Amino acid sequence: MKDLHEDNLFGSMRERLGRYEEVPSDNLWEKIATQKKSKERAWPVWVQTISMVGMGVILLLNFELQKTVVEKPVSVEKEQMQLSRKDAQSETRKVTQSEITTDTQTITRNPQLETRNSKLETPTPSISDLKSEITADSISPPVITKKDSSDVNEIKDVEIVPPYKKPKSKFQLYFSLTPSLSFQKMIPSPNEQIIIEGFQHRSTMSMKRFGFGIDAGFQKDINKIFGFYGGLSFYRQHQELTYRYFDREADVTRVGDEWTFEINRPQHTRTFNYSMTNVGARTGLLITLKGEKLKHKFGAGIAYSYGLMTSQGSYTNRASNYLAYQVFYRNEVKVNDRWSWFVEPVFTYSFMSKEKLTEPFQLKPYRAGVSVGTLYRF
Repeated sequence: MKDLHEDNLFGSMRERLGRYEEVPSDNLWEKIATQKKSKERAWPVWVQTISMVGMGVILLLNFELQKTVVEKPVSVEKEQMQLSRKDAQSETRKVTQSEITTDTQTITRNPQLETRNSKLETPTPSISDLKSEITADSISPPVITKKDSSDVNEIKDVEIVPPYKKPKSKFQLYFSLTPSLSFQKMIPSPNEQIIIEGFQHRSTMSMKRFGFGIDAGFQKDINKIFGFYGGLSFYRQHQELTYRYFDREADVTRVGDEWTFEINRPQHTRTFNYSMTNVGARTGLLITLKGEKLKHKFGAGIAYSYGLMTSQGSYTNRASNYLAYQVFYRNEVKVNDRWSWFVEPVFTYSFMSKEKLTEPFQLKPYRAGVSVGTLYRF
């Protein structure tokens, strides 16, 4: 019985080994497939959407570039064809109007050609054939003939003269009018027998301070930043000055006890005429700060003036001399290549004055005003 059992066991094992295959079973393949899908990583939806949009933009740009490359020569050829057609139509009109008469249906020809045609007995062309030949010849491209080298050399040797253009000068003439308000600095004399208190108070904008000046001259730009100016000046003012002073001698009166005194010093006022008419010259430096059409400039210079007016009283303007410095800020507007106009606040201070004044002090006049003027470039 034991042998029979062993034989059955070995027989079943032999049968299994006979059916053995190296290929795995279907269940095993399904397990492998499910595990592989779980390991694969799927891209998010927004990444796929962006990639598709990018591909669409790239394709669209490529299409547009090809379209522009193709359309440009086509448009040029169309323009050339239109021009050639217009020329052909104009030529056909000229020929048909001069040589072809549609009413009589006759064609005017050269007599020499007629004799030759009569000898050769060639048929006369019709009007439609002539029109077709003319249009075909006119539309055909022009023949380019090669020029001789001698003609090219002659063209090179010819000097091309540009149209004459007058160069712009760097010099400019200026003319300005300057209304101003005048002031004075008082320097008392130490050896006088009076005590000067000062000028009588007067408003800064008082018309009694009013004067005006006229300036004319030239200016030149050295470069884009620096320049200089120079010219003649005229100044006129009519003014009266009033000052207060005390006498050095005073009345002393004892009041109360022996250590209390009262000093009575009377106050006096005096008025004199300080009108002047001066002519002179000025020069200085200009600095362009910024601007092209509207230029901002700073100027500084020296001005000399000489008195011409004969006056009566303690002040005589004739033969008086003044040396002053000037500073101004100019706004210059360019109208065209020739003309410009400007507005400039200006301040003038006479640091040296030599005048005929018989008063117990010296004066150094100064003034402030606004100039309005024009410039002419020649």
